[in-house]
Amino acid sequence: MALLGRGDRCKEAEILVLRHQVAVLRRQVRRPDLRDGDRVLLAALSRLLPRSGWGIFFVTPATLLRWHRDLAARRWTYRRSRPGRPGKGKHVRDAVVRLARENPTWGYQRISGELAGVGIRVPPSTVRAKFAGAFDEVFASIGVRVIKTPVRAPQANAIAERWVGTVRRECTDRRLIYDDRHLRKVLAEYERHYNHHRPHRAKDRRPPQPTRTSPGTDLDTTQPRRDEILDGLMNEYRPAA
Repeated sequence: MALLGRGDRCKEAEILVLRHQVAVLRRQVRRPDLRDGDRVLLAALSRLLPRSGWGIFFVTPATLLRWHRDLAARRWTYRRSRPGRPGKGKHVRDAVVRLARENPTWGYQRISGELAGVGIRVPPSTVRAKFAGAFDEVFASIGVRVIKTPVRAPQANAIAERWVGTVRRECTDRRLIYDDRHLRKVLAEYERHYNHHRPHRAKDRRPPQPTRTSPGTDLDTTQPRRDEILDGLMNEYRPAA
């Protein structure tokens, strides 16, 4: 109200004095110490001036815009969510570590598929981010050589060749075969495991001919039960309940 009683000439002189004082303070203070009330007042006053007049403030226009956004955000009462996927519980991490320890030749896709079969939903990317380096060390320790698929060579991924490679890596290369009868018995048991239990990437980590009923809900609080097959060479996991 006191400003309304002053003349225009007096106001202009006072503005010049204030501007000069602000210029002197800018040379002495690199970063002013502002309180929350100061930020609110300056942000509100900036709304009364055109964007071209924001040069009189001792903060940048970007800072004024950020203050405006903060003021607008305070009007909302919803809870802000943190970016990224929600974390997994300790029981899920323990299950992943257990399968990786009990099956050193399994990759992240295989572990994710086995856990999905017992009702524990964990994406393959989550398993890979946590155990990528450990898996590489395991492969190197057992002498496994990783062969990259040639570029533009679809025949290199033939189904029969892939199955032969799989059965060798997971079964026949890891146990001593006595004779032809023993080989047929081992292959028959592995074939049952391959078709009825083993998760497949092309089947969304499901077996080609599932004999078990996939759980309808996540059973993250239940640790899976392990069944040994091929005399303990391989493991199958099922819900404990």
